Amino acid sequence: MMSGMQNMDFLKALLTAAAPSGFESRAARVWADEARGFSSVRGDGFGNVYAGINPDRELSVMLCGHLDEIGLMVSHHDHHRHSAYLLTHVDAPGFSQSQQRRVAEMVLGQRGGLRKLEPQLASETFAWQVLCLRLAVVKCHARGEVNPQALTLRTRQREALLGYAGSWAESHPRTVFLLQEEATVWVRNGPLRLVLPG
Repeated sequence: MMSGMQNMDFLKALLTAAAPSGFESRAARVWADEARGFSSVRGDGFGNVYAGINPDRELSVMLCGHLDEIGLMVSHHDHHRHSAYLLTHVDAPGFSQSQQRRVAEMVLGQRGGLRKLEPQLASETFAWQVLCLRLAVVKCHARGEVNPQALTLRTRQREALLGYAGSWAESHPRTVFLLQEEATVWVRNGPLRLVLPG
């Protein structure tokens, strides 16, 4: 019997083993190694792994799962499009289809141009949500430590007034450049305007 910590270690190992569809062997090894602790284990030529407890009993219960559900292969190029597609078509218990569609539209809008969301951006609420998500993506682009106080955002009618200190801008030139690009995107196709300092 596994302790709670052993269960967590196993779960972490299983979740961190890359297992996109067609390449499940790493996760299969993690599962097989764990299963050997309580049963006999065998595999087949298709990459399936079987574990049996009391296999000679007259009555059997089978539990099965797909290892490729641990990881999905999503391209880094146009990741927002792939992610939106997955969110639109995944079975997500607890979400209505309209909720799933809205989340997928938000994910689609996190990068690139806005023309692809033109009908949805007619909703001012949705436009503000997309703008805020896109600003968060820009702010976190370096995947490093983020200062939550570095940027301020105020609204004035259909304008988003972004504020930051000059010293912050000097030490984050790439982020400032991305913010300038973002402001241009909203001028071209957005129903809102992003106004930067200066």
